[in-house]
Amino acid sequence: MKGKISLFYLLVFFLSFAFIQSCSSGGGESVKTESAQISIIATNGENADVSIYSYNKEGTEKRDEVSGKISQMSFTKDVKLDKNGGYIVINITKDGYADWSKRVDFDKPQDITVNAVLTPIEAQSVIPINGDTVTISSTGEKVIKIALIKRSNGEKVIAAGNQIKALDGTTEFSMELPKDRIPSGVNALSVSLSSFDPEKDADKFPGDYIDKNKNPLVSLGFDFVDIKDAATGENIFNNPSSTAKSNIVVKRHVSNNICKNIQYDYCTGSNNDPSICSTLNTDELNGYNVPFYRYNNQSGIWEILGVGTFDINNDGKIDSNDAVTQNLDIIQVCQNNNGFYVFIRITNPNFRYCNLDYPI
Repeated sequence: MKGKISLFYLLVFFLSFAFIQSCSSGGGESVKTESAQISIIATNGENADVSIYSYNKEGTEKRDEVSGKISQMSFTKDVKLDKNGGYIVINITKDGYADWSKRVDFDKPQDITVNAVLTPIEAQSVIPINGDTVTISSTGEKVIKIALIKRSNGEKVIAAGNQIKALDGTTEFSMELPKDRIPSGVNALSVSLSSFDPEKDADKFPGDYIDKNKNPLVSLGFDFVDIKDAATGENIFNNPSSTAKSNIVVKRHVSNNICKNIQYDYCTGSNNDPSICSTLNTDELNGYNVPFYRYNNQSGIWEILGVGTFDINNDGKIDSNDAVTQNLDIIQVCQNNNGFYVFIRITNPNFRYCNLDYPI
């Protein structure tokens, strides 16, 4: 009898042990992380806010999230990293400076040190919403047009409404906001803009030069955009009362030295996104297209937001005169025109960084 009881308890022990092992692994290999020290040395970073996100290789599972403030230009924190490899996304934000963000991949957990240089925002301005800044667009809508203009002396300034035409210089970036996209009760906008050259400012490019499908990206230009309610400091596009779906028109200049980065007509290419290209009108679809991305600073991934069309004849609009012809040498035309403007229509303007990029 004792032998039978002992055998019974022995069987129960082994079954219990097997059950515990199964539960701890979730029916498979358990998630394994290992802490490593993430260090940041940040020029201009004193008192800046830091956030770090840790992911597995595929970016499908977050392993850790930490935050803090930079003290005396440096920051160090233990972060859980996936033992099978993965990546981290480091974000640094500070008033008066463009956001700094980088993605760092790793094959196995290890201490990581990054050097960051925060760049002062190129132009900031408070824009009242009144008769001088609200104008009528080509479609008859009331809009507020905001532009970053590089003057002949190299200075960059923000202009709005009727003031834009009065200033000399090159409009590097502009955004046409329908008045119905601005929440009620907002009487002035606090606007911060910076425009970056993908060759001269490659070290400032957020994240990495890849999209969500891990395609390498070739940039024609990227921009930092921050538009808030001047009274509350809140992002106006986060406000749930802004429910209108009017198109916002973005215009971005592609400089002469970047013409060579033009790759192909995106919407006729083999890796185009039909759901995005189908939103274009006939003139846009017949033109030469390039994707328009926004940066997700939590995942560290560039997400396609829309498709832009080159204003080939530089007349300030996209029409049949901008259609792709059989013998079009787009790079040569761009260089002959001393650069191009790209027009993009979007419905979701909620981004801090945007980018004209070709997936290759």
